[in-house]
Amino acid sequence: MNNRRKVLAGTITILWAVLTMRVGCVWHFINALYLVHGATREDEFIWMFGPRGPEPVETFASVTLFVMILVADLIMIWRSWAMYARRWIAIVLPVLTVITGLIAVSIQLTLDYLPPPSDEQIATNRVPALFKINWNTIYFAMIVSTNTLCTLLILGRILFLIGWRQSSHCPIDAI
Repeated sequence: MNNRRKVLAGTITILWAVLTMRVGCVWHFINALYLVHGATREDEFIWMFGPRGPEPVETFASVTLFVMILVADLIMIWRSWAMYARRWIAIVLPVLTVITGLIAVSIQLTLDYLPPPSDEQIATNRVPALFKINWNTIYFAMIVSTNTLCTLLILGRILFLIGWRQSSHCPIDAI
C-alpha cells in the first residue's frame, strides 16, 4: 500500500470517527431537549434559548463539526497543491482563507463562554466590538471561498493540461 492510500485511509478514518462523535453529541442534545426538558413547548423553548449558556456537549459538537470541515478543506487544498506540481504559490489564498476561518470560529467558540453584554451596555451602545460581529458568517464565507478557490484551481489546471483552447472539442463551443 503506497503512502497516498495510507494518508487517504487515515483521513477517512478520522472523518468517520469525528462524525460518529458529532452524531452522539446531537443525540444527547435532542434527548435532553425532548425527553428531559420537554414537558411543554414552553419548557423546550426556554431550555433551548434560555440563559443557561452552552453545555460542554454542545461545544464539543461544534468543535467536531469544525474539525470535519477543516479536514475536508485541507484535503481540497492538498489536492490543489498536488495538481499544481507542489507549487506553494497556487495555494496561498486558500490557506489564508482557512486560517481566517480558524480564527473566526475560535473567536465564536470563546464568545459562547463569555457573559453576554448587559442591558445597560446595550442601551448605551457600549457593547464590545467582538459581540457586534457575526463570526459564524465570516467562518461560513471562508469555507465557501476555500472550496470555490480550490475547485477553480483544480478545474483551471485540468483545462490547462488538456489544452482545451487548441482543441477542436472545446466544451464551451458545444453550448
